[in-house]
Amino acid sequence: MGRVCPVCKNDLHLKGRDVIPDGLSVQWRLDVQERHAVNRREGDICAECGSSLRLIAFASVVKDVLHGRFEVEVSSWGDIPDALRRSGKVLDIWECNDLSVLHPYLQDTPGLVYTQYASMLPEVPSEDLMDLGFGDNAFDLILMTDVLEHVLDLGAALSEMARVLKPGGAIVLTVPVLMNRKTRQRAVLDSSGEVRTILEPSYHGAPEDELADLLVAHEFGSDVTSLFQDFFDVALHNEEDLPFGANTVFVLTTKS
Repeated sequence: MGRVCPVCKNDLHLKGRDVIPDGLSVQWRLDVQERHAVNRREGDICAECGSSLRLIAFASVVKDVLHGRFEVEVSSWGDIPDALRRSGKVLDIWECNDLSVLHPYLQDTPGLVYTQYASMLPEVPSEDLMDLGFGDNAFDLILMTDVLEHVLDLGAALSEMARVLKPGGAIVLTVPVLMNRKTRQRAVLDSSGEVRTILEPSYHGAPEDELADLLVAHEFGSDVTSLFQDFFDVALHNEEDLPFGANTVFVLTTKS
């Protein structure tokens, strides 16, 4: 019996695409095997719903967290709103960046707060991760995919996320990571609050646009776990057998 997509519940058939530009591969210093792994993470998508391997792994871990931490039984990603209603529980959930093809499934979720990282649309609110506008202990569950690599002051962002997470809550997130190397910082905020690039500017998402909010500040490696552990208890999940930990999903919880 084949694998079932945790997003759409159809048999999982993957379509492959080449999505990593040559320039980004050079900036990231990817060898052939690393580039293949990162390409699969982003380029292999479910033929039915379009979820990438990254989003498939993310959705699977979120389902497990809802079951194991909050006792909410979820059959698929699209079942989350109804599963919460069936459970009688209202969780305060923050979708802090657009989860791409996963986002439409969540729109009717009770207790959901939706923001878009670096939104340029007046109707879609945005939050500065280094200075959040929420009160303390605001959320049971925070959902984030591939955002922290763009945040210039990682410590400030993690401190703020820890502040708004309720005791017993969880953050499920992904970042681009290669566990066979150490984290490399490409840009920082200087003492006057201005962006200073350490290495050649590199952009994710739409590199040809060179938007400031797509600037890569960190290329994460194996020490990302210790960076997170300064603020949280950390669990790692690698749902797809890609080398170098390229498809790791992190679950951060309040320190015990």
